[in-house]
Amino acid sequence: MPRVKIKLLPLLSIMAGIEEVEIRIEEGLSLMGLLERLSERYGQRFRKFLFDIGTGELWRNVRITVNEVFIELDQIKRTELKDGDIISIAPPRSI
Repeated sequence: MPRVKIKLLPLLSIMAGIEEVEIRIEEGLSLMGLLERLSERYGQRFRKFLFDIGTGELWRNVRITVNEVFIELDQIKRTELKDGDIISIAPPRSI
């Protein structure tokens, strides 16, 4: 089963109680699927920093990189994660 490392930048790391975590993922999981899973794992306050609760859409100014490459908002649903990927997530206003 593939594994990815997630780095949470300020605010998200405080809410989750961790700065970095490595988790197993299903083959072909999208970056959006990972964000949903993290939101379920770390709770509503965490989710509010990533998603507009009213629309369910990802906030436009959330910054995400995969292996140090910035992922555009319109690519998040289509980006499939692979074994060994390193994902960094910065909530709005933390960069």
